[in-house]
Amino acid sequence: VTAAHVTWPTHILAKWREILDLDQLWDSQPVLCHGDLGPPHLLSLDGHLVGMIDFSDMQFAPASVDFGDLLTAFGKEAMLRVLIAYVALSGSNLETLLAASYGYRELGPMFTAFHGINIGQPDFIEEGLARALEIFEPR
Repeated sequence: VTAAHVTWPTHILAKWREILDLDQLWDSQPVLCHGDLGPPHLLSLDGHLVGMIDFSDMQFAPASVDFGDLLTAFGKEAMLRVLIAYVALSGSNLETLLAASYGYRELGPMFTAFHGINIGQPDFIEEGLARALEIFEPR
């Protein structure tokens, strides 16, 4: 699979365009984000988070980048617990941050595929397409 050989379903492309056009989701100030916050990079002991590793993707970006990763990896309930604590400390708007987190979760497969295209790795392209189909499969 190469970039030239990927046919993206039109319903996925339409949803991504819709998300990208929602300006209010992308208005937040950039903060320092981990950039790849998932199970391989979180350390726990007795069910409690005790650390994070691998900061190679660290970036200044909207906080919802990391919350979208948490949503994908751990589900809504776990992401909400962290998000509510973040809002209490930062004063951010919960509703806006929640919507943007879902937006980043839905855009994640696009970023994965584009990464694969940029580095010439078909596995990433295939993973991005598969994840997009899981998220947006018409019901």
